[in-house]
Amino acid sequence: MIKQNPELQNIIADALVKNKTDETITKYLKENNVDDNIIEAVLDINFTKYGHLSYKAMKKIIPELEKGLTYDKACSFAGYDFKGETTELQYKLPPVSKLDEVILNPVVLRAISQTRKVINAIINKYGSPKAIYIETARELSKSYDERRKLEKIRNDNESNNEKIKEYIRENFKFEPKPFDIVKMKLWKEQGGKCAYSLKTIPAERLYEENYVQVDHIIPFSKSFDDSYNNKVLVLTDENQRKQEKIPFEYFGQDEERWKRFEEFVNVTYKFNPKKSKNLLIKKFSEENSRDWIQRNLNDTQYISKFMYNYIANNLKFADSELKRKVYTINGRATAILRHYWGIKKDRNKSDKHHAQDAVIIACATNKNIKKISDYSRKKVLHTNNEITIKEPWPRFREELEARMEEPDNNGELYALKHGNFTNYEDVDINSIKPIFVSRAPERKVTGKAHKETMYSQKFINKGYNFTVVKKSLKNITKPEIENIVANKNFEVLYMSDKIMYDDIYEKMKKADFKAEIAFKDEYRKHSKKGKGPIVRSIKIPVSGNVGVKLKNGAIAENANMVRVDVFEKENKYYLVPIYVSDFAKRELPNKAIIGNKDEKYWIEMTNEYNFKFSLYPNDLIKIKKKDEEEKYFYYTSTHRRTAAINVLTVNGEEKKQGIGVKGLEIFEKYQVDVLGNVTKIKKEKREGVK
Repeated sequence: MIKQNPELQNIIADALVKNKTDETITKYLKENNVDDNIIEAVLDINFTKYGHLSYKAMKKIIPELEKGLTYDKACSFAGYDFKGETTELQYKLPPVSKLDEVILNPVVLRAISQTRKVINAIINKYGSPKAIYIETARELSKSYDERRKLEKIRNDNESNNEKIKEYIRENFKFEPKPFDIVKMKLWKEQGGKCAYSLKTIPAERLYEENYVQVDHIIPFSKSFDDSYNNKVLVLTDENQRKQEKIPFEYFGQDEERWKRFEEFVNVTYKFNPKKSKNLLIKKFSEENSRDWIQRNLNDTQYISKFMYNYIANNLKFADSELKRKVYTINGRATAILRHYWGIKKDRNKSDKHHAQDAVIIACATNKNIKKISDYSRKKVLHTNNEITIKEPWPRFREELEARMEEPDNNGELYALKHGNFTNYEDVDINSIKPIFVSRAPERKVTGKAHKETMYSQKFINKGYNFTVVKKSLKNITKPEIENIVANKNFEVLYMSDKIMYDDIYEKMKKADFKAEIAFKDEYRKHSKKGKGPIVRSIKIPVSGNVGVKLKNGAIAENANMVRVDVFEKENKYYLVPIYVSDFAKRELPNKAIIGNKDEKYWIEMTNEYNFKFSLYPNDLIKIKKKDEEEKYFYYTSTHRRTAAINVLTVNGEEKKQGIGVKGLEIFEKYQVDVLGNVTKIKKEKREGVK
C-alpha cells in the first residue's frame, strides 16, 4: 500500500525527519489522515546506525535504487561522490564540517578539529610538510598464542549472542536488536533480578515498555564508560531514583541494604572483578571522573583512522622522495623507541611530555617500526641485546633534553645555547623559545544548576540568618553537634529540642565524637511514656541564606561555576562568580565576593567599578604579587568563600591554590594560540547570561 502511494511515502518521510518522538510523529500522521495500522508500523522503524544522509540526499538517491542500481552507482547518478574523496588536494586542511563523514561523538570531533588547527598553523608558519606521522593506540602485532586467545574470546562472544538471539526469537517472537541482546545477557547474568533492589524481574516483562532500564553503574556523564562491565539491568523506578550517583551514594548509607547488595555482587560477579569493582566502589571523585573520561573517551583507533584518511585525501604535501606522505606509528612502538634511545618520561612532572612524544614520533622510521614489530611478534623484547635501534642523529637525547628544559633566570635555554649542538648552524639559537603549553579555554555552560542537598528556609522566614539541612545521625561530626549546643546564633534550633540535642552530644562525647560508634544501635528520643520515636537524622544549621531557590521553598547550593567576572577600582580587583543557575534564570549577577562574608554583605559593582575581563577555566593570565616576579598561569577556578583563585602553572607542573587577587600589582588576561604565541587582551566586553 505504501509502496504504490508516493504521496503517502512523502508524508511518512516528513513525519520521521521533522519529528523526534512517538507522540509528535503520531500527531503529524493523524493530522494527515494516515491509517492507524500504518502509524503503528511506522513507530517501530529504528534508525540506529543510520541517518548519515540528509533528507534531500535520500530523495535523490532512493529513486535510483528503486531502478535496481547498486548504492555506489545510485550515488553517482544522483550527483554524489560515493567514496567521499576530495578530488583536489589543498594547501591546508578544509573544515571537518564540510566533509561527507558525520562524526557523532563531540569529543572526537573536538580532537579532530583541534588537530586541524595545529596542522594548519604549522603550515602557515613553515609551509607544506613532506610527511605526517600519526600515533595510534593499537597494540603491536601479537604472537600466535595471543591472537588465538583473542579470536577464541570473540568467537565465544559471537556464539553466545547468536544463542541469545535465537532464544529471544523463540520466546518473545520478534527480531532482536543489539540492545535487546544486552538486556537479555544482563538479565541472565543477574539471575533475573534487579541489580539494585534485588527484586525479581519476570521474564515476560523484560521487553515491556519502560518496565526495566539498562543503567550505567558509574554514571556515563562522569565516566563516559559505555562498556558492558559498566552496565546493569534495573527496574525503571529504581534507576530514576539513583540518577547520577554511584550505587554507594544511592543507598550505601542504609547498612542492611548495602550488606545485601555486597553479598549479591560477590556471588553474582565472582568471576568478573572489573564489574564487581564498579558496583562496590564507595567514592568517585572529580579526579576519578577526569581520569575515566580521559581513558574512555580516548577513541584513538577511530581518531587516528579518520585523521589518516582526512589528511591523505585532502592535504597537498611538499615535493619529496618519500612515496607515502602519511604514516602511522603505534603507541607502544613509541614507548619502545623511547626506551632504546634512553629518553625518560615523567607524566607527573609537567605536560611537556606530549612534545617529547611528538619528537620521537616524527623521528621514527619505517625500518625501525618494522624491526620493533618483528621482534614483538617473536616475544623477544624483554632483552636489550636482541634489538639495536640507533639514535636519529648523534647526541639526539641530549638535544631533546635541552629543548625540554625550563628557562633560567635570564629566560634562556642554557643547555641548548651552550651545548655545541651541530643542528643550529643556520639558526639564531637565541630566537628559540622554551616550550609553552597551549590549553583550550572551557567556555561551555554545562553541569548542574544546583547541588542535590536541599536546605530548609524555615528559620530564615522567622528572621534568623541560617538554614537547616537534615543529616544522618551516624554522619554527624564533632563541630556540627558543638555548633548546635554552644553557638548562640543557633540557640533557637537548640531550644526547639534541647533534651534530644544534649543527649546526642553526651553520647557522642562518650564515643570520642565518633557518630558511627555512638549510634551503631538505633537511637530513640526520650519519652515519659516508654519508648520514644526512632531518630535517624537531625537538623544541622548552616549560616547565611545563599543558593538557588527551589519550587518547594527550599534552597540548594550553587553547583557549577561557569566563569568569574573581574572588576577593578583604584587598582583593587573584585570577583563576581557566574553559575549555571544564573544562565537558567537569565539574570547577570553583579555582586563581588567579600572573603568569609555572607552573600548579602558582598559589594555591588556600580559604575564606579570597571569591568576588566571574564575568566573561564584554562584562560591564560599574568599576575604579579608584591615583591614577586610576574608570571603566567592558567586560571582553573575561584573559591567563593575566600575570594581567591586557583591556577595551574603554564606547563602543568604545579597547582597553586588560594591566590588573593584584590591587592595584585598585575592582573591581566592573555590569549594563547595553538602554537603557544601569547597576546594580551586589551579590552573585553562583558557577556550576558542568555
